[in-house]
Amino acid sequence: MRTARSLALAAILVLSGAGSAQLLVEVALAPAIASQLFPPMSFPASSMRAVGSGTEAIIARVPDAAAWTGWEVYTATGFAASLEPAFVYDVERGLLVEGFFRESTTTNDMGGERHTRVVFTDGTQQALLYLIRSGRELVWLVARNR
Repeated sequence: MRTARSLALAAILVLSGAGSAQLLVEVALAPAIASQLFPPMSFPASSMRAVGSGTEAIIARVPDAAAWTGWEVYTATGFAASLEPAFVYDVERGLLVEGFFRESTTTNDMGGERHTRVVFTDGTQQALLYLIRSGRELVWLVARNR
């Protein structure tokens, strides 16, 4: 009897538009969150953001780092590093909401590391996503042009 009530309640919610209301909230919430993400891009405070003097050394490893500003550095190790496609998708989605589109992508192997550079543009500004992958370690940097 309890299962039948649950199914009936679920059917009423679906048919009444509660699902549409949730979708509307999600559609309205995504741009609201994303509007805080650029410049250049930021993740919630509880994320994998790297801080401290080591970040400057990582930024210095990026070719033409002086052409970019507002650096943010993130890191993931172990299993979390295998989520690289999800991290890239999150950054790209946030930039797409801001009106940026992928302009170019280049990947190079440097001393056992894979360096991937993704440049986004909105026609007047550019944003950079730079990834450094070494084994089970991943570092990604986000910046905007000067």
